Formats: sequence, structure tokens, C-alpha cells
Amino acid sequence: FETALAEVHRGKLDTYWQWYMLPTGPLFVNGVEKGSETTRYFVLRSDEAVAAYLKFPPQKVPIDANGHRTEEQNCTTIATVDLRGNYLRMTQEILSQLQGGNTLR
Repeated sequence: FETALAEVHRGKLDTYWQWYMLPTGPLFVNGVEKGSETTRYFVLRSDEAVAAYLKFPPQKVPIDANGHRTEEQNCTTIATVDLRGNYLRMTQEILSQLQGGNTLR
């Protein structure tokens, strides 16, 4: 999350994180669902799914020295993942960038 937030703060997106950080509803064109397999995997398909995403309680997650999720026996630290908090922080930073005239390309 911090890497993605830093990219938005710099005003330049270098990695692909949008589909899991900012989930959306499905995109249909002429009745056919579009988007990559990853995008379709992270789609929120109902009001209940959106509510669950935003209400999901913060979780303790073991991470390795590179900041990747790992098995607990391989972890170097425990991070707290807060989907709702991260979503709000990210959307606030995106809004700030857009208000400043940055299109985030």
C-alpha cells in the first residue's frame, strides 16, 4: 500500500495496483464483461460485496524482508492491513492530485 500511495503522491503510476486497491464493479461492453483476468477477479459484484470490503476488519499479516506476504515462519514483521483505511487514504491522495491538475499517468 505504501508504495502505491507514494506513486500517487509523486503523481506518476509505475506499478499495477489499482485493481486491488480501488476495486470496482464489472465493466460490460455490448453485454460482454471486459477487463483482464486480474481485474475481473477483484471486481465487487454486489452491494453486499462493497459493504463487506469496507467493513472488513484490519488484519495482521506476516510479511518478509521484501514487504511481501509470507508464511508466518518466514516473516520478518507483522503488518496491519486495513482495506477501508487504505481505500480512504488512497482516494484522498488521488483527489488531492486531481485538484492540483495532475492526471496521474
